[in-house]
Amino acid sequence: MLAAQLVCLERIDELCGVSEDEDNVRIGACTTHEQFLAASLVRDHLSVLSQAVRHLGSPPISRLGTVGGNIRTASPAGDTLPPLFVLQAEVEVRSRDGVR
Repeated sequence: MLAAQLVCLERIDELCGVSEDEDNVRIGACTTHEQFLAASLVRDHLSVLSQAVRHLGSPPISRLGTVGGNIRTASPAGDTLPPLFVLQAEVEVRSRDGVR
């Protein structure tokens, strides 16, 4: 069955970028690896994750690949998964039905 509508997630601002609140650094699921590495918050607070992303894939993957996509694929080569585990990262999943 085909979807009635397609949505380009990269155009949803809330899913892009790196930000900080009182206790956490938030990485939007559609933040590309290139955008992630350019963020000063990453250099200041997430060096282990920054090192993993720096070695992840080719230049096209850095430009188009996302942190959320790397998590979602659950590939054995999920380069961001070990550093996220070490950093005790949490994932927030949202849908029409709520947040978990």
